Amino acid sequence: MPKRVINGSTTIYRVHCLTSSGRNLFAGIDDAGILLSTNGGTDWTPVDSGLAGAGVTCLTLSEMNLFAGTSGCGVWRRPLSEMTTAVESSSEVPATFALEQNYPNPFNGISNFGFSISDFGWVKLTVYDLLGREVAVLVNERKPAGHYEVRFDASGLSSGVYLYRLEAGGFVATRKLHLVK
Repeated sequence: MPKRVINGSTTIYRVHCLTSSGRNLFAGIDDAGILLSTNGGTDWTPVDSGLAGAGVTCLTLSEMNLFAGTSGCGVWRRPLSEMTTAVESSSEVPATFALEQNYPNPFNGISNFGFSISDFGWVKLTVYDLLGREVAVLVNERKPAGHYEVRFDASGLSSGVYLYRLEAGGFVATRKLHLVK
């Protein structure tokens, strides 16, 4: 049963529904909205901004969005990119900024991006089509120095070549990724 620890107290919720996207597990909770676990259900965090605590009766993923059916509040939608961010993969502080090549590449649906930042600051990792239109923002927040990995679900995009760009602390790097369906 999902539990959330805040300021040393544990709250246990009654779960109505579950769904997952990669390593991210979402739980629809009676009268408490939606919780997210990124570590196999050990810890849970609320990700139901704008839902106003409505009871969630069903969850589904469509393209790059999470949808929730609620009791009395209609259907709620939120992009996955707003709820799931990079996870730190190492506690070692890197000496430089770096953007790694995504893997697998070419890929069909899911790919991973690795990057390192050597100083605390604002980090933005964005995916663009070849016309320069933004198709996804994977990270857009302040982060401590470290190595990170982000999982990208491109199942809602067309086959083709895309660019991804990391901006962090004055460092800017861009690489290509190939989506093949």
